[in-house]
Amino acid sequence: MNIKNTGLCALAFGLLLSACSSDIDNSHYADWLGQKYNQQLKWNIDSMAFMRANWTNSNLGNGVQLRQAEQIKMWNSRQTVTFATYENSGLVTSIVQPSNAELTSLQGLQGEGKLALNGGLCDASGRPASYLMIDGRVLGQATGRSGNGLIAIENDGNTWSVSIKPFVAADTTVIRHQYVSAIEGGSLLLQNGITVNLDGVDTTHTARTLLGTDASGHIIMAAIDGNIPGTADGVSVVQAAEMARLMGMENALCLAGGNATTLWHVSKGVTNYPSSNRLPDHEGETPVGNVILATTYKMFASGDGSQTSPYVINTARQLSNMKNALTESGETIYFKLGRDIDMAGISWTPFNSEAPYKNKVSFDGQGHTISHLTCHNKHYPSFAGVLNGRVSNVVFTDADIRADAASYHTGIIAGYLGTNGIWGEVENVAVKGRVTTTGTDYYVGGLAGNMRYGRIANCYVDADVVSATSGDRGTGGIVGYEYDGRNLKNEVPDRNCIIENCYYRGTVSAPACTVGGILGKSENRWGNYLQGCLSNAVSLTGNNDHVGIICGQVFDPAITTGRFSNNYGSASTHTLHGTTPFTPSRDGLNKQGVQYHGQLPSSTFSAAAAALHWDTMLWDLSGAEPKLRIMP
Repeated sequence: MNIKNTGLCALAFGLLLSACSSDIDNSHYADWLGQKYNQQLKWNIDSMAFMRANWTNSNLGNGVQLRQAEQIKMWNSRQTVTFATYENSGLVTSIVQPSNAELTSLQGLQGEGKLALNGGLCDASGRPASYLMIDGRVLGQATGRSGNGLIAIENDGNTWSVSIKPFVAADTTVIRHQYVSAIEGGSLLLQNGITVNLDGVDTTHTARTLLGTDASGHIIMAAIDGNIPGTADGVSVVQAAEMARLMGMENALCLAGGNATTLWHVSKGVTNYPSSNRLPDHEGETPVGNVILATTYKMFASGDGSQTSPYVINTARQLSNMKNALTESGETIYFKLGRDIDMAGISWTPFNSEAPYKNKVSFDGQGHTISHLTCHNKHYPSFAGVLNGRVSNVVFTDADIRADAASYHTGIIAGYLGTNGIWGEVENVAVKGRVTTTGTDYYVGGLAGNMRYGRIANCYVDADVVSATSGDRGTGGIVGYEYDGRNLKNEVPDRNCIIENCYYRGTVSAPACTVGGILGKSENRWGNYLQGCLSNAVSLTGNNDHVGIICGQVFDPAITTGRFSNNYGSASTHTLHGTTPFTPSRDGLNKQGVQYHGQLPSSTFSAAAAALHWDTMLWDLSGAEPKLRIMP
């Protein structure tokens, strides 16, 4: 982008006037130039001074152009201006909010940025004082005055774009659904190349921070210095709008100014003169609550997806990028969490929910927590969709999973566990939340809906499961249906569907189908195992004469051969067809094809877990109920 030219006539006229004192009132010249030569830009003598200043121009790589001029004589004052221009396709623009106020330069370094510009208004501790949403999370609800602008960042799955537009407080719901991140700025200056109505705005002359876009979609970060005697006097908002146009901006707004005004580049450091020390140097920065950051595009914080260098996930955006990194080549892609992630306000799409379901993953939460996972009416609603591979060492809290008639099998971790001959495994995972379905033809579980080929071990599930599933389908506190796909014992080289050492607490309600505290229904297959599990159900409600504290329907060979054994359970309410609760029987006393309740624990569930030799490296058994040590 080039600084705009005045045209030959305007330039010649400017040269004639170049010797004029800056103290002369040039307003009549400005009117004449605007009428005769450039209606859009309204050229005046101050504009000419800006254009004719001694600009330094640096190409900093990644498409970044940095321009700077000092002591420009404009509006009877001295102005020092620094601005950086970059292509939207070259760098990704984001908003960064640290836990406490930090220097813009430090936030730029920590965020591995190429450019950083101080952001919106905040209080002394760095908390946002205006509307702020980052990666779908609303961090600031306050709204400023009418006439403020909005920076809106959008991603369509392939490209990132930045828009500058009016901020309307009533539109925050639309903003949350349409954009990845957004921040309310100060005064909106330009819209489609035209200065907006700036009546009543701040007239103080101070340092100003501007962000804008030009007609080609380039993004422009600008710092207009102020309060530095002899070097920079600062500008009013109206004057800032004029400067924005001179820099080539078509759409522009102000951000937090004054001592906060800072423009940083990774190789140049602080490029302007922040004003807290009132000196023409780069040392006068003041901490700010958030910054606008431009980085080279990275789907993940680090890693290459291999077993030795997994992709590291630190943000909700990076978590959503998982589906873009998977392949159907049969190669396992490895991920691990580097931080806790809050998914509030984000509509989650499972990363393997479309045919042919061959994506393989290994996801290690490293003891971190994913909160507020929300997945409504997607294919196989859950975290994974169809899980081929492994999910381990992670906690999900406040999960909200919902399914309609077209959604297929449903659970918090997986709708379907293991398929296409690919093993699926969930280990050392805790989930808390709610699963709700309105479809009648699918399997539903607190952890997984349909288990075909895999293992669930050392998992804690505290979930309310409410299902409209009917007929011979199954709904369970942990798994809805277990089916290994093999009919004969000699076909099974190993255990093919395994649920072991898991704990359930919560409510399961599916009045029209088979219900179990651990497992809704188990098919008569030689590879099905359910061992060493504990069900502490508050309420179990089902139909078809199959409601079991451990499993709603299991065939006798599974019990007599020991494949279903050493399971303990109790239920405060245990109902068939809405009738009176009944007393559960013990292992081995059930008939073929009926409910299975396990044994009654002799004391606490933790004591039962200890007797079953649960791994105390994973489980805390000091209380009445077992708890995974990774749980907060």
